[in-house]
Amino acid sequence: IDEIARSVSRCVRFSQGGWQDAPEMAADLAGLTWDEIVLPPSLVGDIRQTVDAFFSQKEVFHQAGFPWRRGILLIGPPGTGKTMVCKAVAATHPDVPLLYVRDIAERSRGDDIEAIFQHARRCAPCILAIEDMDGLIHDQNR
Repeated sequence: IDEIARSVSRCVRFSQGGWQDAPEMAADLAGLTWDEIVLPPSLVGDIRQTVDAFFSQKEVFHQAGFPWRRGILLIGPPGTGKTMVCKAVAATHPDVPLLYVRDIAERSRGDDIEAIFQHARRCAPCILAIEDMDGLIHDQNR
């Protein structure tokens, strides 16, 4: 049985090698708006326009012969709003699952990364938020 099918919450967290419901994260999304993002308004507008266009233009992707998938890489030091942007995207697209990854064990990093992306493909479309991604990549899984 697929783990997302057993999920009660639309938000799940990868922890200790598997996915777990994250109802507290779903509760955090309630009432969250783009107005709470403390970034330059033009940047917030660009991110929002890109995300909204993606979710509303599935047929355009198919007509053009492109796979319907998209990624946004948010980089910056801690505390710059990257996680809040992911939460704002999830809050404004309530029908889309949020998959959140923060900690991956050093010993099983490669297997976990593969499992995370397999799960994301099964849940697509979804929002996959990976915290501290630079610490997850090494020569074996690059």
